[in-house]
Order: sequence, then structure tokens, then C-alpha cells
Amino acid sequence: MRIGMVSDSLGDLSLDDLLRTAAELGIEMLEFPCRQPVARAAADGLALSALIGPGDPLHPGEPGGHHRVVTSKTIRLAGLLGVGRVVMMSGIAAAIFSIIGVTYAVLLAFIAMLAWEDYNTKATSYTETVQVMDVVQAGNTFSEPARSDVADNLKRYIVAVISQPSGRPRPKAM
Repeated sequence: MRIGMVSDSLGDLSLDDLLRTAAELGIEMLEFPCRQPVARAAADGLALSALIGPGDPLHPGEPGGHHRVVTSKTIRLAGLLGVGRVVMMSGIAAAIFSIIGVTYAVLLAFIAMLAWEDYNTKATSYTETVQVMDVVQAGNTFSEPARSDVADNLKRYIVAVISQPSGRPRPKAM
């Protein structure tokens, strides 16, 4: 197996620095966009795994016509260099898919956050209900008038909780 990379991965480097870095990393093959001088890679002992074609040869307007000409030249150059692969890039589709992917991820995170908040609210309500029931059971063991005082205070507490708008702090138990 031979390790390769797309030369655009180090696109901020000069061609000399890119070739040196690839060699230092043990990269044996490079994919080059046709705008770069591909013969230099072979001179530095790197094989060409593929040539990269232009952005959007299927565009119906003038840019597509230009890209179709460059695509044809890229295919001919690959044949002359003995490179068996031409990778066609469609920049606009990649950008659209990236936008859709990020939007989907944000929406999914938002839905997960809402579900977690709803779960926490229900878990808190369940815990509070169990605690009220514990107080009712404990209050039933008291004799009068303490039993009635506990029951009355619990009723007031439950009415206060139910009448509170969402998101407001709960009243303190009496």
C-alpha cells in the first residue's frame, strides 16, 4: 500500500515546501489540481495518484464551458503522464452539502437539548410528587390537629405549584 494525500491539504505552502513536507511525512503519492506544475512532483520522487479536475464542468453557463475545456485537457494530461485517475470536483455541491450538514447538526443539537430539558423537568416533577406523598404518609401518622395542619399546608403548596407559570421558581415548602 502506498500513502498519498491531496496536495490542497497543504495549499498554503509553496510548491517547494509542499513537496518537501510530503517527503518528510513519508507521503509517496500526491493528487494535484491541474493548476499546479505536476511535473515537479515526479522530479522530487513522488508519484501522482490522480489529477484533480476543475470545479463545475456541468454548469450550464460560461463557467461550465471553461471547466469542460479544462476537464478535457486534464484527462489528456493524465494520459500523457500515465496517471490513471482524474478526480472531478464540484465545488458548489460540496458547499451546499456542508451547509445542509451543519444546519442538520445544529437542529439535532437543539432538539436534543429540548428533550433533555423536558426530561429534567419531568424527573424533577416526579421527585417532587414522591416527596409530597412521603409527607402525606408521614402526616397521617400524626394525631389531630397536627395531621390537619400538614394536610392543609400540603394543599396550599400543591395549589401554589400548579398555579406558577412555567420557568418560575417553585414556592418553598412550608
